[in-house]
Amino acid sequence: MRKRFEVQRKAGMNVDWQTWQQAWYSALSMVSNPLELEWKVSKEQEFLNESQNEFTDISSEQFRVYEYLANGKKVSIRIPGPMRLSVSASGGHRVFDANGVSHYMAPGFVHIYWKAKSGSPNFVA
Repeated sequence: MRKRFEVQRKAGMNVDWQTWQQAWYSALSMVSNPLELEWKVSKEQEFLNESQNEFTDISSEQFRVYEYLANGKKVSIRIPGPMRLSVSASGGHRVFDANGVSHYMAPGFVHIYWKAKSGSPNFVA
């Protein structure tokens, strides 16, 4: 765990070890799969939109989580570093992330949540 802290600190994170540990364990309790917490710092990928969809800038979010019910169990899908969001008339969400990955979240999620970056607005769309 300390190694991950040092890597993120070198990448520009301004936080002490104790605070980082508290945030790590807090985040760990929110996600069902700890591997989802690996957040790779990369420079923002170029966003090209040739669709008819309009996208909103959501780069103020640290992460975004969609929760679905599948066979009576809660399934969480976590998107680190979301950058752009388009919501279709059917309720589907298209999300483009900082690593250049495009996600489509089908309508039917039962819960969605995100965390704003420090000093950023909590709601932008």
